[in-house]
Amino acid sequence: KEFTPSNWVTAFKALNFKRTFFNSVFVSLAATIGHILACSFIAYGFARFSFPLKKLMFVGVLLTIAVPIQSIIIPQYRLYNQLGISNGFLPLILPTILGFGLRGGLFVFLFRQQFLQLPSALEEASEIDGANPFVTFFRIVLPSSGSIMLVCFVLSMVWHWNDYYLAMLYTSKTVPMAVVLMDI
Repeated sequence: KEFTPSNWVTAFKALNFKRTFFNSVFVSLAATIGHILACSFIAYGFARFSFPLKKLMFVGVLLTIAVPIQSIIIPQYRLYNQLGISNGFLPLILPTILGFGLRGGLFVFLFRQQFLQLPSALEEASEIDGANPFVTFFRIVLPSSGSIMLVCFVLSMVWHWNDYYLAMLYTSKTVPMAVVLMDI
């Protein structure tokens, strides 16, 4: 009801703030970096390569935007439980490394749109210089996409930091979950 410094000390101790803050930063940054790398890589494939069922697969990626996590959480939890990783940070980070996770389809779409705007002459020049598609992606295409990487970084970081639903299932060692579970 009134401001006193001792309230802050009590809250920091009750939250185990140093540990939960570090855990939250670690999970959010790892998941965000996983999103940026995996989703950009997937999007590059959709933007620049031809392969069978490409359009159908991209529609599938777009449909993942519309599917709420609550509809797939039980099979996902059972899978992580069978793999022995259902308690900890790995279930929060692993899907992002595979290009799924929180809003992964949206990030694939955004990166694909960015890559379609880049001139193909950049990639042709690197191919003439002897670069393979991986080198072209990491040395030319990805650095040319700084603005969309920043947008995806901010969105992913905020969404992972504020995520209560998945954190509630897999761990209680992040700041949002410590605040929810705090019994003061």
